[in-house]
Amino acid sequence: MNMLKNYCTTYLNKKLPREDYRELLELTIIFLGGVPSQGLSFKIPGAIHHARWMAKAIYCLKIYIFRKQFDLKQREEISISSICVFIVKLYVKVWFKASLTSCAPLQDLTFLKDLIKYQSVDKSISDISIKKMCGHLWYLSPEAAAFSFFDDDVSAETKKKMITALNTDSEDEF
Repeated sequence: MNMLKNYCTTYLNKKLPREDYRELLELTIIFLGGVPSQGLSFKIPGAIHHARWMAKAIYCLKIYIFRKQFDLKQREEISISSICVFIVKLYVKVWFKASLTSCAPLQDLTFLKDLIKYQSVDKSISDISIKKMCGHLWYLSPEAAAFSFFDDDVSAETKKKMITALNTDSEDEF
């Protein structure tokens, strides 16, 4: 978990597009038992929209952090905890790399693998997330996979294999 706290702290030092990005990182650090470098502060909840998944993640983390101030049933507390663990373990890192087009192909495939592994933690959340993620893989075409040539996380060996695959005449290679 220290690695994730360090990841969040590193991102907090970058220029972020909006304050809710900062808030998600700070809440993740708090959820992991740390204190953000700028100290503890909580923002007033703002508007929430169905398309703003990050806002829902922020509210789930806040509900969990302040769970003793709510009259939650045990099932509700367990559910909020499960969602928060998913957010912190899997979603935060993916969210902050999502805007990097060159990272998208590898990141999406890695995320899908992580979701499959997550079945051992929470099968229900994993299965729902896998189904949702698979609905977004339509764009992973050979043309879009070419963005991986610009991804520093893709090894030179893998890039060479990609070049070889692109130079073959057979469609079966894809």
